[in-house]
Amino acid sequence: LSPLNAIAEDVFKSDQDYEQWASNFYLNPELDKVVPAFHYYCNSKLSNERNIRVLISHFYAAILRSNPKLVDELFRSVQPGANARVQSFALNTLWLVNSEQSRELLLNAKMNWELTDNNRRTIDQSIEIRPQWPLGTPITSTSMIDIFWTIFSATGEAQPVKEIISILHLAEDGTGKEIMIGGAAKWSLALQMRTHKRVVEIVRQE
Repeated sequence: LSPLNAIAEDVFKSDQDYEQWASNFYLNPELDKVVPAFHYYCNSKLSNERNIRVLISHFYAAILRSNPKLVDELFRSVQPGANARVQSFALNTLWLVNSEQSRELLLNAKMNWELTDNNRRTIDQSIEIRPQWPLGTPITSTSMIDIFWTIFSATGEAQPVKEIISILHLAEDGTGKEIMIGGAAKWSLALQMRTHKRVVEIVRQE
């Protein structure tokens, strides 16, 4: 067990403890726990669930986008003998951050990390293709709604909630796939309002 993983296990006693921390991060942004939490996730059973891996990557990217020091800290934490799985998740998260700093770190990783062929290809693709941050783009799937809620959990920002509210009408006047997306937005908003006072405040404002 590496020192960082030992710290991560000390910070989070269980997967449930980790999930509770992540879902309420915006209420008490404990930045000192972000990097240990990243490693806890990568080494937990949670990382085996492919359907939530993209959500967690957006969660960390949302935090890192406004915290350049954490970007460097995360990068340094991955270098010493990290396994390919941790490297892969870190590379994808840095790609989503999409800043000049994060892109320079991707190049740094290409030159200095011991990479698998897959991770080397990931870096090459990341340098060639820049991602579009989801906020401000049309919500075209139910999985995007989940990503918006993940960004909200990380930041507490009103924008992802407002954009979800803006598509509620699709449940009534949409066509085809839009009806399903509008229904998912309506269901998820009701669920989040039961859990987060901040969401209720934004809904009232809207």
